Amino acid sequence: DLSKAVLLSASSEEIYMMRALCYSVQNKNEEAIADYSTVINLYKSKDAEVFRVRGDLFTKQENYSAAIKDYSKALSLKKDDVAVLLSRGNCYYVQGKTKFMLAELDFKKVLELAPKNAIAARSLGKVYFDQEKWQAAVDNFTLAISNGATSEDYLFRGKSYYKLNKKKECCSDLNKAGELGFTGIEKEKQLAGCQ
Repeated sequence: DLSKAVLLSASSEEIYMMRALCYSVQNKNEEAIADYSTVINLYKSKDAEVFRVRGDLFTKQENYSAAIKDYSKALSLKKDDVAVLLSRGNCYYVQGKTKFMLAELDFKKVLELAPKNAIAARSLGKVYFDQEKWQAAVDNFTLAISNGATSEDYLFRGKSYYKLNKKKECCSDLNKAGELGFTGIEKEKQLAGCQ
């Protein structure tokens, strides 16, 4: 019905938005992106949500540069949006070490806005872990643990403790990761010299 309305030139911004949402639900990302692009280009949308959603679709396609461009536009329209900052930070992070500084800035901004955000703390912990900044990684995984722990938080904090030569804390965290269901923990414990 929405497509028919477009064919009959009865289209509007709302119709393209609804059809884009329908395409998204059906995992027809290309079609959804095209409709959101029409809303942005033809109707000159200044709605941050349109850019955020299209950014999410670009992220699914691993088109990180396009996603980052949309997330940045969304942030220019709606400053300090925690969800968009997290999404943009993740896009920077998955692009590797050359983008870690940008990811770090976004995750730190989230923690300024929402100090107990476990996702931002966990993500920042991974950035530091990958850069071998062990104490900074421990600090951020500790924050994540205190606000909604996952087995991965304990695993990475334990491995960071190992690098800091804190065997007792390392083994305790690895055990906790195993209790929370992390698979392959026995190998990690063996590598760390835990009983």
